[in-house]
Amino acid sequence: MQHRGHIIILRQDLDQNNFEALDHFQKHKADYEQLRTKFNFINPINYRGTGREHFDSNPFYIDNGILKMWPETNIQAFDNIEARKLFATYEEANTPQDTDDDLCFFSLEEMQNIYKLIDNKTDYEILEIIQNEEVTTDRTIGFDIGYIGGDFFSAIADTAIKPMWHPPDFDDINDIIKHLKKLNDNVLFDTFEEAKIYRQAYLSKEWAEKEMYEGQITIIQIRTV
Repeated sequence: MQHRGHIIILRQDLDQNNFEALDHFQKHKADYEQLRTKFNFINPINYRGTGREHFDSNPFYIDNGILKMWPETNIQAFDNIEARKLFATYEEANTPQDTDDDLCFFSLEEMQNIYKLIDNKTDYEILEIIQNEEVTTDRTIGFDIGYIGGDFFSAIADTAIKPMWHPPDFDDINDIIKHLKKLNDNVLFDTFEEAKIYRQAYLSKEWAEKEMYEGQITIIQIRTV
């Protein structure tokens, strides 16, 4: 099955700033400086892939048709409350109830309705994501490799931009560097075939994220709207 839908995602520079503010980054700052040296042909704030912070319904959810909030939530820590409430409503409506595949995808209209309620609109962009689609259009900005849902792990971002759980082994990345030098100005692959070849190379690494099932780490075409 080919999954497709729309996301609201944080602007590249803000996402990178949030990452560099994490304790994780501060504790491993020397490693990240080495990472930037190894991948000096990549500017992190140009990355427009799916491995960025997504706008979501947190801390709200729907339970038996009733809007609820996660226990012990500090509501003051959240912005765009009405947008998050609407997101929770769409999330409940779009989450499959009769299948093991609980991935949730949203229409452009739904994401636009949420976007209208966001106060800091310039901090976000709406993108269309399509799994395993080779044919591009004039709206295609490139191909990422990663999870089509969940935490939207990216095998580009988690290798060369902001690795968290599976940082690259600097002694085993020469071929990875060659592949990533093909990335475009959006730090994405221009073609499905290039993304496919990189996926194969990435999954061959001992240090890489491991799939829980075949095809979990997939190829994602990204389009503007």
